[in-house]
Amino acid sequence: MKKKPIDLESLRKKAEQKLRKQEGRLKDLSALDIKRLVHELGTYQIELEMQNEELRMAQTELEESRGRYADLYDFAPIGYFTFDKNGLILELNLSGANLLGMDKRFLSGKPMSPFIIPNDRNTFTGHIAEVLSRQVLQTCDIQLRRKDKSVFHVRMQSIAVEDEQGRLTLCRSAMSDVTEQKKSGAAIAQLASFPNVNPNPIFELNPSGEITYVNPAASKIFPDLAVKGINHPLCAGHSMLREMFKAGEKVAHTREIKIGNEWFEQAIYYVREGSLIRAYNQNITERKQAETDMLESRQLNELLLDSIPHPTMLIRRDRTILAANKIAREAGAAVGEFCWQSFGHSEFIPEEAKLYFKGHNRDFSSSCIKCSFCIADETKESSNPAHCEVKAFGRLWDTWWVPVKDDIYLHYAIDITERKLAEEELRKHREHLMELVEERTSELNRINITLEQEIAERKLAEAETIRAGHLAALGELAAGVAHEINNPVNGIINFAQILLNKSEPESKDREFADRIIKEGLRIATIVKNLLSFARDRKEEKRPVHVQSIMTETLALTELYLKKEGINLRVNIPSDLPEIIAHPQQIQQVVLNIISNARYALNQKFDGSHKNKTLEISGEKISVNDNAYLRMTFHDNGIGIPPDVIDKALNPFFSTKPDEKGTGLGLSISHGIITDHGGRIALESVEGEFTKVIIDLPVKK
Repeated sequence: MKKKPIDLESLRKKAEQKLRKQEGRLKDLSALDIKRLVHELGTYQIELEMQNEELRMAQTELEESRGRYADLYDFAPIGYFTFDKNGLILELNLSGANLLGMDKRFLSGKPMSPFIIPNDRNTFTGHIAEVLSRQVLQTCDIQLRRKDKSVFHVRMQSIAVEDEQGRLTLCRSAMSDVTEQKKSGAAIAQLASFPNVNPNPIFELNPSGEITYVNPAASKIFPDLAVKGINHPLCAGHSMLREMFKAGEKVAHTREIKIGNEWFEQAIYYVREGSLIRAYNQNITERKQAETDMLESRQLNELLLDSIPHPTMLIRRDRTILAANKIAREAGAAVGEFCWQSFGHSEFIPEEAKLYFKGHNRDFSSSCIKCSFCIADETKESSNPAHCEVKAFGRLWDTWWVPVKDDIYLHYAIDITERKLAEEELRKHREHLMELVEERTSELNRINITLEQEIAERKLAEAETIRAGHLAALGELAAGVAHEINNPVNGIINFAQILLNKSEPESKDREFADRIIKEGLRIATIVKNLLSFARDRKEEKRPVHVQSIMTETLALTELYLKKEGINLRVNIPSDLPEIIAHPQQIQQVVLNIISNARYALNQKFDGSHKNKTLEISGEKISVNDNAYLRMTFHDNGIGIPPDVIDKALNPFFSTKPDEKGTGLGLSISHGIITDHGGRIALESVEGEFTKVIIDLPVKK
């Protein structure tokens, strides 16, 4: 009987009334009495708080227990219904809704009669009335019709329960489908209706417990049945048979009896109401042996499974557990239940399935439910084992599904938590080691680069020193050669001048003398430029025009360019600003670039060609608000391969054969231009052209 909720407001008012009545008494208390009273009130308050805490804990446990009861109630294998006296459905579980083929939500508050076939509706109404009047357990069999119109037999076992007022006005019924049992009973009845020809033992009892009939099969199998009568093993529990007479039950009863080494299934029912009970006995020894063998086989399977040190189960494709080892059973696996329900505790099924079991969703077949990580169906399609890593119950598992038969698979899970932790730790150590190796490698690379740079700089310095020595020797040689050449050239020019002065105007002699003077002066200029190039390079940087440097340089190379059929195009404006430079060093750079251009053009063109050109141009540019003079050398030669263009300025790198170059020209040129505060860049397309660009800061 449910208790009425406590009205806290009215309870408080009653307490205040009592307190006002006692206020007069409080005035008469001494200070010591009041102090003692306050202490008692404080103690009482603490006791109340402790009691409240215990009540809260009890309430929590009650709610948890109620939840467990709700699960047991909903997932019970038979249907539970609560009816009022008129047969209205007040409450039911999921199994009851499944019996009727309906959603649980649509049945509460609806009458039961539409689901009962017309001939059995009075039986149902009378059953409820008898339960409420007699208030003892009552049983009846009726036929129900599902939503899909299929008819089936159910057995109702009902008791009277209290309503909210504590009155026994409600009927709580347990319904189980007995359709198959009814079919067996009908077959038994058909055989029993011809007892004389029936091959199974049949006998009849009267209300006094006397055996009044034994068929031939019973006489043959049990010759002493008629003699022993009620004391024969077939009549074991005869008190139950007498109770059937007293109660006047019309429902057939079935039981199993063991006689010696044989088992018999005995069906007992009325032949003539109130007069005789007939017992039909069928030998089921083979079936019992098969059941025993099956049980032993299952126990053997479980014994084999128990030897596996991991949670292991044999499961049907519909997720029903057939066998489970001890570890799995301790984790909750129950034979005959769904693996996701008992072993998985319904924690890993989809949300729609969880809603279904709470009664808030549409029709949902429980056989279709599976855990979110389950890949058992893949093994059916491929017949190969499947596995994946699953995080469950606070651990990490390597979970396997191994097909055994078409409809059965072996499912086990290996705890790999510690292994994964060790692998993670090893991975971290490996990453840390790789970081250390990378750091050390990077450090060694930096050291190696520094060493390579130092070696390259040293080699470059050595090359500069050697080249400086060569230039010094060349200077001495050039000075001696110039002295030896200048004297004869001056004599030639002087004699030519005398001839020019003595010759007649417009005469051939005058023309020849003039040509001799010009060529002699040209020889003198070449000697002068050669002396300038070979001069000691310790001079300071000074303002100089690029045009003058280019003129002196081309005077040394122009003859070779013409001889090799190279078309030279020079565009150096005369108004370009001066640069601060070592003229000799800039001349050295220009000579090196022209030499490389000659080689590239001669490699591409054999002899003269209209495209065998070298263009030299100059212009003023601005970079980041700084003024520069740009010289561009553009040749249509063989170009530089793209995979080596970045190495072209490195010392000792050359695309020429060993006898044609040392690989120092461009690297020395790069050093000279850098020393002048400028920069040198290369642009090239292999087989088409090469462009060398030099930027030098102009005089401020």
